[in-house]
Amino acid sequence: MKPPMSVFPVFLRSVCSTCVVVGALFSLMGCHAPINTVTVSPTQSTLLYTYLIAHGMARGSLMSGNQDVAGVIRLAAADRNAFLNVFAAERFPGEQNISAANNALMWFLQQIDASKNENIISR
Repeated sequence: MKPPMSVFPVFLRSVCSTCVVVGALFSLMGCHAPINTVTVSPTQSTLLYTYLIAHGMARGSLMSGNQDVAGVIRLAAADRNAFLNVFAAERFPGEQNISAANNALMWFLQQIDASKNENIISR
């Protein structure tokens, strides 16, 4: 004859399975975060760093030798515009200067990307 089973193992199994289910639910709750909880606003140092990276990208694009004259002039104008705006935001920090520098950097990056796409299409 088998000895009678105690209630303890059954209770332990139900508690253990409950803990696993609750733990899984809590871990999945971390995946649901509100949209736009982290905002990154440009600062003077991030603008300068972004300019230096973009300038290196433009330089690499020019050194590849696939640029036509119009592309070089467009990149030079965008580079100068971005440099002057970043310099103004560094020298005179303010919301208007930082926003102008951010827009100039975005335009500079778009010009680099546009010249890269033109080179791919022309091949």
